[in-house]
Amino acid sequence: MKATLGQKIRELRIRKGLTQSDLSAGLVTPSMISQIESDKANPSHNLLAAIAEKLDTPIEYFLTDTETQMEKVSVYKIAKALMATREFDKAIEMLVDLEENPSPHVSSIDVAYDLAVCYLNTGKLNDATDRFESVLDSAVARNDNGIQLLVLNKLGELSYMEKNYPIAIHYWKKAYEMIKKGQLAELYLQANIIKNLGTVYYKLGEYNEALTFYQESNSLLTGSNHFKQIGDIYLELSFTYREMGEFEKAAEYSQSALSIFQSLNNMKMTIDVKAKYGIVKGETGNIDEAISILTQCMRDYADIGCETEVGQLHSDLARILIQDNRVEQAAEHCASALKFFPEENLDRAHVYRMSGQIASAGNQAEDAAEFLRQAVTIYQDVQAFGELVKAYSILGDIYKAKGDFKEAMECLEKMNEAMEENLRERKIVI
Repeated sequence: MKATLGQKIRELRIRKGLTQSDLSAGLVTPSMISQIESDKANPSHNLLAAIAEKLDTPIEYFLTDTETQMEKVSVYKIAKALMATREFDKAIEMLVDLEENPSPHVSSIDVAYDLAVCYLNTGKLNDATDRFESVLDSAVARNDNGIQLLVLNKLGELSYMEKNYPIAIHYWKKAYEMIKKGQLAELYLQANIIKNLGTVYYKLGEYNEALTFYQESNSLLTGSNHFKQIGDIYLELSFTYREMGEFEKAAEYSQSALSIFQSLNNMKMTIDVKAKYGIVKGETGNIDEAISILTQCMRDYADIGCETEVGQLHSDLARILIQDNRVEQAAEHCASALKFFPEENLDRAHVYRMSGQIASAGNQAEDAAEFLRQAVTIYQDVQAFGELVKAYSILGDIYKAKGDFKEAMECLEKMNEAMEENLRERKIVI
């Protein structure tokens, strides 16, 4: 196994008879050297160069393995970004490679958990189950209760999807027992685990058990801003009371659910107006004010469970920032927007098109072309011919800039075809 950067520095320091204080003199504190040697901190390039000089060693000796490790960190971040954009198949390839070639700078349990999530989202349920169980074993060995709760909940969901209700109960009950013993977890996760128990008991016709868990989940969320989840629980409570023949209570909880959902609609309308104002501010050049308004609107939408609207505002902000030539910020908002839009979604295609424009502006022709091809595929599938014309125009320019005139001409031909279809669709005679 290759030595880490910290191990290399420590070995050389000891070999040369230096203390941490000797090595740190004139550079940093001895405690910083201690952190670097234990791989808890990474030195800047200038500091590493100074350390190498003190140790009378070429800096390349330290950089070789460090660059390899940084490459693995980079690969992991790319895999996470692919997961955020729901490109799970591509993420799987990277995560499998990281698992087979581990790095001390990338948590092996995080890699395994993310790989299980990818398998789950690509329909490979057996692989997902095996991987989650492996992660659970590691979490138990490390006494990592937080990961245990996450994995137990996922295993319960997997079993429920496969209609294996007794096993789903086993996993969720185990998580529930951990919570009752005082294991802290994020509020929504706790409430979700307890609500899931209510759901599976309702499915089995054990309505008294279902009722108990629904009420407990509701009690946990009372006073929180998880309004949509509370409304969902009220709806589940109404179903349960109806099955138990308690129609008055069923009606009461149905009315409570209705009131929450109506309230959410009213709140949404208020945020909609504020968001439109923010967009107008951005389009008239008040970029910083627009960012402030729209960022707050995103938080407000998230509070009431309107995730699609959060994605839409990320997309709107990206468009405004592109117009102001703030391409790095625009790219960040594009990446965020993709987390909220499903595959084959028109909004997703718009984001791909903007991402292509950003990559093209940064002279990343291959990435730009790939983004535009993804946009084109969606526009074709949903027959958005007007948008398809714009996408082919940008893609053609990218190929032309690359000197790939054959592809550029094909884009021009397809753009003309899309333009004709757009005119037919609008009932304009050609």
